[in-house]
Amino acid sequence: TAVEDLSLHVHTGETVGLLGPNGAGKTTVVRVLTTLTPVQHGEVAIFGMDSRRRTMDIRHNIGYVPQQLSIESALTARQNVDLFA
Repeated sequence: TAVEDLSLHVHTGETVGLLGPNGAGKTTVVRVLTTLTPVQHGEVAIFGMDSRRRTMDIRHNIGYVPQQLSIESALTARQNVDLFA
């Protein structure tokens, strides 16, 4: 498991940084929070919405700027633009 026992609460206006060595699970956490990777165990709520059931609603409320240019093959062209723009 890349990430175990993570509890994260971020309030409006707060800025959060994920720090850790290579392989610590930073990318996995970001991908789960952006709903690009489904959570394997436990639960993830973003804006009070279950990330398993409200994926598209969550994506409409967030933006994601990856370090490298990325196109998510599981998403449509429009969904990629909405998420990364």
